Amino acid sequence: MTSSQPVTTPDTLIFTPDNKHAFIYSGKQFANDPEVTFLEFTTSSYYLVGNIQFTCPAGTSDDLIFRIYLNDLQVTGGNWTDTRQNENINQPILMIVPPFTTLSARALNGTSASNREAYANGTFKVIGAIETGYQ
Repeated sequence: MTSSQPVTTPDTLIFTPDNKHAFIYSGKQFANDPEVTFLEFTTSSYYLVGNIQFTCPAGTSDDLIFRIYLNDLQVTGGNWTDTRQNENINQPILMIVPPFTTLSARALNGTSASNREAYANGTFKVIGAIETGYQ
């Protein structure tokens, strides 16, 4: 599981050298209609405990709809109506991702067919992985 991927690799689950934490960043994406996948990965024999966070860097009157799927079953989601005024736009979504599960974080612009710049990231504690002893 230890990864030597650079931090800038988008949409790849990256593990710290000791396998105690993992993170993933989407890089700049554009929410559109139909739904766009921002993050996607599959766990192995470990659990991930942490959060997924969507952000929209520029206020807009468009609605940003986000959804999180585990093995293609939607488990949570939301709709930020008018991202200029929504207080919860940067709130993390707490998640436990079970072993051998595919997580997919997707978003779409629910107001128009125009591209809306957005980002997603995930930070997790890894439970049940073999630690490497890295200090």
